[in-house]
Amino acid sequence: MKVETMEMIADKLEDVEKIKRIISTLDNLSIEDIRLLLDTLKDCEYNRYAYTIIVHSDVLAERTTTEQIQLMRALKDCEYDEYAYKIAIDFNVLEIRTVEEQIQLMKELKDCEYDEYAYQIAVHPIVLRNRTTEEQIQLMRALKDYEYNVSEYLIAVNVDAYLIAVNLDVLEARTIEEQMQLMKALKDCENNEYAYKIAVDSNVLEIRTTEEQIQLMRVLKDYEYNVSAYLIAVNLDVLKARTNEEQMQLMGSLKDCEYDDYACKIAIDSDVLTVRTTEEQTQLMKVLKDCEYNEYAYKIAVTSNVLTNRTTEEQTQLMRALKDCKYNKKAYELAVDSDVLKVRTTEEQIQLIRTLKDSKYNVDAYLIAVDSQILVTTSVEEQIAIMKDSEQKVQMKLKKLQEQQKIQEENSQVLHKENLRSITTLNDMKNYISSLKMQYGIEEDIKENTLVYKYKPNFQEK
Repeated sequence: MKVETMEMIADKLEDVEKIKRIISTLDNLSIEDIRLLLDTLKDCEYNRYAYTIIVHSDVLAERTTTEQIQLMRALKDCEYDEYAYKIAIDFNVLEIRTVEEQIQLMKELKDCEYDEYAYQIAVHPIVLRNRTTEEQIQLMRALKDYEYNVSEYLIAVNVDAYLIAVNLDVLEARTIEEQMQLMKALKDCENNEYAYKIAVDSNVLEIRTTEEQIQLMRVLKDYEYNVSAYLIAVNLDVLKARTNEEQMQLMGSLKDCEYDDYACKIAIDSDVLTVRTTEEQTQLMKVLKDCEYNEYAYKIAVTSNVLTNRTTEEQTQLMRALKDCKYNKKAYELAVDSDVLKVRTTEEQIQLIRTLKDSKYNVDAYLIAVDSQILVTTSVEEQIAIMKDSEQKVQMKLKKLQEQQKIQEENSQVLHKENLRSITTLNDMKNYISSLKMQYGIEEDIKENTLVYKYKPNFQEK
């Protein structure tokens, strides 16, 4: 830099550090360009942000001296606001926008009262690459209309790190008009977190139109932003297997089921969605409600073996049969057994379940019911007979045990005084004395604390 130029700089500035930096940074500029910049700086009351625009490396690389001066004046018009200054020196803005467009963004920021989120839209690299300046300004204005709500900002720039991460940018999947529709829909949904998540969900964006997406958000509002209803709205299997109308129908069925977790799981189960229609799926959810949302009833509804081998009507019959068995685990296992499902009809299977119930869920009876060899070699009537025979054997064994217990009780010994307490009639007293005579003889001396055989009143000696 010429001495003459350095002298001019020193005459116009008082801060030594600023003089040194300008001398070292603006070495390639003419004295006239430097004079124009310093005169503009004076015009800007030597504001520190205006000064930085002069020496900022990115500004120097992307803007001419004339454009630098334009930025400094635009900054002055923006009252030297920090966010306006940041737009002026932002690398992405400098690289992607012209100086005129950059100044437009600064002016729009002023109209947005220098709001932080409006500023972030102005400098966000994804917005800059996917929207024109006019569209970018529309987003800033829309954000102002919605009182700079944080969630709307997130839709505008798709910064999904704040919530659940999504893979597809709203900016890439939607036009500016559609994007603004989503922002309005979110406002109508009271900026609810789950409504926001539907708006930015990558699967919803890919599979549903904007109109359908907004319908899902509105239905979610009708269902009080329930988290399970939200899960149906964004579930990939549901989005692929069901139309938007069917999806909303499932959300309605879930509401009828009091948003039960198992009902929700039926609604989003991939096997159910593949094998059953929406109407059939809704039917399963209703029967689950009738079954008090029991876990085993739910499992019958979603088990692949049952879905493959039974119609929906037959499936619901099994769920009701389980309810009649008070949701017994063995009854459930019989209902979902793969061999039984393949070999027996639903009516026969229910007969087996009822026989199991009559046997008080005896393990042997259950094992006979699911035995693969018995299933293929006998009719259901024969199988039931075997189960009942097994039950009879168990009953006989139980009866024998009870008889043995009775004998033990009868032969048990108690204190003489306890037998006396239990006797209330003269006939019993005579019978008791007679039994003592038979057992111990007439000469035996029986005291109150002598151990004798227990006597039962009304017992008749044979």
